[in-house]
Amino acid sequence: MNLTYNNESRDTSGIEFVAEDPQGKELLISEKQPMLYSEMDSKKSLFHYRWRWYSLGLITFMMTGPYYAYDNPAELEDQIETLFDISQSKYSLLYSFYALPNMVLPILGGMAIDKVGKDIGLVVCTFLISAGTIIISLGGYLTNFNLMLFGRTFYGLGGETMYVVNMLYLCEWFYDYEYSFASGIVGAIDNSFAALSGYLVPKLYDDYGIGLTLGFAAFMCVFSSFTNIFMIILDRKACKVDKAKKERLDGSMVETMSFKFSDLKTLSVGFWLLIADCMVTYGT
Repeated sequence: MNLTYNNESRDTSGIEFVAEDPQGKELLISEKQPMLYSEMDSKKSLFHYRWRWYSLGLITFMMTGPYYAYDNPAELEDQIETLFDISQSKYSLLYSFYALPNMVLPILGGMAIDKVGKDIGLVVCTFLISAGTIIISLGGYLTNFNLMLFGRTFYGLGGETMYVVNMLYLCEWFYDYEYSFASGIVGAIDNSFAALSGYLVPKLYDDYGIGLTLGFAAFMCVFSSFTNIFMIILDRKACKVDKAKKERLDGSMVETMSFKFSDLKTLSVGFWLLIADCMVTYGT
């Protein structure tokens, strides 16, 4: 029996083969297993055409605002301590209040995103980050340090979970070697905005004061929020066009891939060693 691949089939939800029996009749054999995205028709899939590079720009700007705003307190440490008449230990609360919710929130946030979807997760994180930076800037305008702490907490609620959402979009739009390239582009550009912050923030403070300086950081986060709206529109359009992708998002495969605490016992020792290495690296 001769077995040949049916490359005329447009059904991306499975793989079809045509077999010839000894009497010369063609038999259709269909194996309904999801194909790799790289095997899909790129002309029909927005995930594998030039739209990927548009998505890369939007995914990059997803984090430029948060990267710019995160280290604003470090760049204004002396000015904040003088302006608010506080000690260095009290100044450090700006980072402590950011870090406190993120001791557990990225895990819980990741589980919540599994349930509600990455688009809703992006909207929630975007709102928390934008609202938090606006509250921080109001604290600067009003010279109210407690209000700034409240804003940093609000900002922290969405800040680290935003990284989870960012990686989800990257994983969906890029695969194999392209993911490493796309991740490198995003990291390079986002860190460039962090470097720009280190140069620009002290100058803005000298010229306009702390309120407007922190207000510009809030503007950067709001700008990222608008690009996130376009990212959601593009992603949903791609899911609608790509039938197989939409079925994967809406079908039982999502439920299968969702995290459960029982999954922890299946993780290897190597995974936990990697987690420990990341904790030590980020903690020092």
